Amino acid sequence: MVDRAPSSSVPIADDCRLHGNAAFKLHRYEEATAFFTRGLESLGCSPENSQDGSSLRQTLLCNRALAWYKLGEWEESLQDARASLALATDPAAVQKAAFRCAAACLMAGRDTEAAEHAARLGGLVPDGRGPGLLTARLEALAHARASAGPTGAMEADLQGQVAALESDLDGGEDEDVDVAAVLGSVRDCLARAPFLLAAVPRLQAHLLALLPSHALLVSAALEACAAGAHVLWPLSLFDRLAAIGCQSGDGQAEPGAAALQLLAWSAAKDPWVAGQVIAAPLAGRGSRSAAARVVLALEDAAWVAGARAPALLAALAFVEAAAAASAEALLATGGHPLQTLVGLWDLAAAAAATVAQAEEACSPAELAAEVALPAAEREALRELRGKRAAVFDPRLVRVRHATLRALRAVVGHRGLVRAELPAVPGLLDVVKSLHAASPQRMTRVPGPDGSPGSYQKRRYAADFTDNPAGDYLLTLDLPGSEGLPEGPTLLESALGMLGLLVRTSREAAQALAGAGAVPLLRDLLEYSSPEVVESASRLCAALCARSKAARREVLESASSALLGCALAAADDPELVGEAARRLAVLVGDCPPADLAALTAERGPLWTALRACQAQTGGGDAPDSAAIVSTSSKVLALVRGCLDRAQRAQRLAPRQWPHGPGWDAVPREVRTLVLPPPAAGKDTQPLAFPTLPKGFLRRDGKAEERPVGQASSYKNSSVTIQELEATAPPTPDAQSPGDTHSEASAQTRCADDAHSPECLPDLRTVYDSTPVDAATRRARSAWLAKPEDSRISWTQTSTDVSCLISLPQGTRAAEVRVRFAPLRLAAGLRWYGKLLDAELWAGVKATDATWCLEDAELHILLPKAAPGWWKALLRGGAERTYHELLHEAVHADEPVTAYDELTDDSKDLIDSIRERQAYIAAGMLDPEGFDDFRVVIGENSLRG
Repeated sequence: MVDRAPSSSVPIADDCRLHGNAAFKLHRYEEATAFFTRGLESLGCSPENSQDGSSLRQTLLCNRALAWYKLGEWEESLQDARASLALATDPAAVQKAAFRCAAACLMAGRDTEAAEHAARLGGLVPDGRGPGLLTARLEALAHARASAGPTGAMEADLQGQVAALESDLDGGEDEDVDVAAVLGSVRDCLARAPFLLAAVPRLQAHLLALLPSHALLVSAALEACAAGAHVLWPLSLFDRLAAIGCQSGDGQAEPGAAALQLLAWSAAKDPWVAGQVIAAPLAGRGSRSAAARVVLALEDAAWVAGARAPALLAALAFVEAAAAASAEALLATGGHPLQTLVGLWDLAAAAAATVAQAEEACSPAELAAEVALPAAEREALRELRGKRAAVFDPRLVRVRHATLRALRAVVGHRGLVRAELPAVPGLLDVVKSLHAASPQRMTRVPGPDGSPGSYQKRRYAADFTDNPAGDYLLTLDLPGSEGLPEGPTLLESALGMLGLLVRTSREAAQALAGAGAVPLLRDLLEYSSPEVVESASRLCAALCARSKAARREVLESASSALLGCALAAADDPELVGEAARRLAVLVGDCPPADLAALTAERGPLWTALRACQAQTGGGDAPDSAAIVSTSSKVLALVRGCLDRAQRAQRLAPRQWPHGPGWDAVPREVRTLVLPPPAAGKDTQPLAFPTLPKGFLRRDGKAEERPVGQASSYKNSSVTIQELEATAPPTPDAQSPGDTHSEASAQTRCADDAHSPECLPDLRTVYDSTPVDAATRRARSAWLAKPEDSRISWTQTSTDVSCLISLPQGTRAAEVRVRFAPLRLAAGLRWYGKLLDAELWAGVKATDATWCLEDAELHILLPKAAPGWWKALLRGGAERTYHELLHEAVHADEPVTAYDELTDDSKDLIDSIRERQAYIAAGMLDPEGFDDFRVVIGENSLRG
């Protein structure tokens, strides 16, 4: 007699199966296991010949085996998988149960049984997912066993080597054991049969015991246990290596570094190791995985401070490989990888300083060569090495590069970022710290006409900190000193990491905008490194696209550089249109460098124009009206930039500017942007006769003067002779030869676009100024002067003197001057604005004065802070450092004694004297050293 399940047991068990599957999908594995167990208990002793009960039991066992597997309970998973395989009759169910058995056996360290179950899979993973990492690993293990052949002799050889290692470890004196030769033999045996590492007792323990004294040989022996891309270590070895690598204390630095390097090597080589083994608690539920141990070790400040640079590099490489292979597994470790890596940024500096004190800077041979030098040279060499170490620490740079690589692997996964969103502002702090430490150098910036202009002191990306010697110290070939690493700098890598973060998570973009990313990007856009400017531009465009706060801050910033970045967001027509509208207002007086970046060959201006042209082709699109509006705003901006370039290069409205960006513009775009020629302008002579100046008197009646009579008047010391006024020829009096002359004049007018006679809008038609003829002549002479010759300025370290030339006879009542802390405005009542622009730096507006003397307006502006200005106005022509030096030398400045100087000034004087000593000793070439801070001072130049 056979007991049968109650009729209601199958529905109850099936309901438990559904609830268990739902809990499993939510990663509630313990709850899923409880539901599957309850379903199995409801079936009771259901016989195998009951079709419904047997099939449901097999499914519940298979599902519970997977839940046990996710919890790290390998034995329980293997037990359920075996029972499920025994009940399976359908081919698909057999494959799935065999897969569960193979996976559990592999994680439990039973490689032979795992290979037997894998044979039933036929090279396929169940559920139609195709070949997977587990199947590939099982095939590699089976291939390694088959290719090794009989392993009895090799196993016996390994037993003998183990005995020799035991004798050496026990300190026996009966025989002298060559440990290097023994480890070489072990490596050869494991290279032919990797699975013997688990078959020979105590071999793992002996190899790990020799790790502190023979790290390289032990690592070579363990690395030999690989078959192609698979690391065939016993799973217990991963747990032991993680335990050794995360130990802290004296004497643990070297073996810990070797163990972590082995873990990082295995994770980078074998994807299955990175995705499954190092993230799984191998000792069962409640234990910590290898990844969790490493992450928690990096969170420990004491461990980081005691670790060597190789150990930190290996730990970071391990985290990078784990994040790249399985971010979910890294998230399941219970640690905080993102917060840990951000905190490691500052901890690495202390760790590197500890390493620098513990390690010798030079090898014994280099130290011997240094001792042979004269005392003065030896002292100078040590001083140079110390100064170089103060601005560049190669160990710290390597650790931080590895940290950024690990951060890039972590921030590329949305789940990891979402789980640690409060740590995102710390990533921006990393970039801020790199920006604050970036060095500065003299960089030639574009002038108003686009050609190379004056020099400015700008930051650039480098892996050393700012210092008066620039990068000169890094070019010296000093014994015991490492050179700069190749590839991107820390700042470039950090900006790339932030760009990936913004593209990964919209929430992270909003957090960066709230932490002050936009002001930082504004500073980064002024770098002289093209890579930094390009990365900052892409990051700004991505922030504007994914954060409304960043978009609003950029549009309201009135910064032409930031608005140019927003202009490059081709996927957002609304943003592009608003940025173009605001830029059109600023482009008239923006800095020349910003205009050059905007109109570069691949700059945002032409990118936006091409995007608008491509989008306007689809007139039936729902947002076609918005696209048309954006296109019109971009065209208005292009015409504004064109007008600015034409004025700077003194071109006519129909002439195209020259420059790297302008020359690359296609002809069809030029035709679209340039104004059309005026109707009949190039084919008909000018209709207005040439009228003499001052043809109207104060009473409104014309001054009649006989034709052909000349007149003259004196203006100061210059006598101006007016041309004879000639009457225009009448049509009846025109001779046939005049037709040819008229055609020639038309040809010359069309060819010479610079000729004022070709521009009727420049001709004086009516002058309503109620002044006398002498005043009109003085004003006409003043208007004929170039605008840039009317204003001049000089300065001292405490004030600025501005001189504006005015027409003779100008009275003080006609002058208007207005002061502001950062702005100066001056004008004439009859003319309008002479000057209205932002000053180079702040002034004391309440103490500013002006006076009128000999038709010259003198303006005195006390500076808000002592220093030297490179230009009077923002965006204006800047003076070179040679001109500033000449001005500083000849200025009437008080001389301060050395004892009365500040500490910073004394340091600067000491640096100058020290550099002069280097030049006198022949250790510094002044011809190749372009740094004027030795003369003027690093902080005395504003801007």
